[in-house]
Amino acid sequence: MAKIIARIMERNHIPYSMVYGSFLGAVRHKGFIPWDDDFDFCIFDEYYDDVIRSMKEELPDDLFLEYDETEPLYFHAWPHVKDLRTETACSKYPQDNAYAHKGLSVDLYRFKRVRLVDVTDEVIFQGHQYMERRRSKGLISDSDYNRYAARFEAMHSWFKNMYPNETEDSVKREVYANVYTSLFSVDVDDMFPLEKYKFEDTEFYGPNKADKVLKHWYGDYMKLPPEEKRVSHFDFVKFLE
Repeated sequence: MAKIIARIMERNHIPYSMVYGSFLGAVRHKGFIPWDDDFDFCIFDEYYDDVIRSMKEELPDDLFLEYDETEPLYFHAWPHVKDLRTETACSKYPQDNAYAHKGLSVDLYRFKRVRLVDVTDEVIFQGHQYMERRRSKGLISDSDYNRYAARFEAMHSWFKNMYPNETEDSVKREVYANVYTSLFSVDVDDMFPLEKYKFEDTEFYGPNKADKVLKHWYGDYMKLPPEEKRVSHFDFVKFLE
């Protein structure tokens, strides 16, 4: 699935990058983390419409582009590509079970270019938007929404400790941040120019400063986590063909 998606984006001159567990796997394992069972790319907000168009036009029939125009209950802010030949269950993220298609998935996380000083406010705003989408589609109650909203506000001061107050550097410094789901960010110069990394029997693009990016995300990233934390995304995968 990742090979197909990457080929489509490269053919259409759309930049992308491995992120999170997939990028960690590429650097630490030269492929999949042994207990990982999904794949993470990031796409850049300024190319979002190009990604949607190219995937709609060029994905094969056994892969499904899942986003707000194809899934009535869609509440995420980034698209997934789902495999129609598999079926999964996920107790780790039970909200995802609301979607009609439950196959293996490739996330296309959206990274937005923002000033470092604005990351916290962007994350808080997107968190409220995420919960509002779930409430508007009847997936959570008003009381659940209010509880989550209060939690976001309580977390705001903690977020501020991770990112600087308004300083000359933080105002001028631009980063690519996944403001739709986390505080993780990458300095623009640490992301571009993108470099290719070996992943199993192929190569995919990733941030050019791997060590700096992975230390920011994971700390001592070459150290394996304890066995009890080596947890897969899905409970099971059923192959339908």
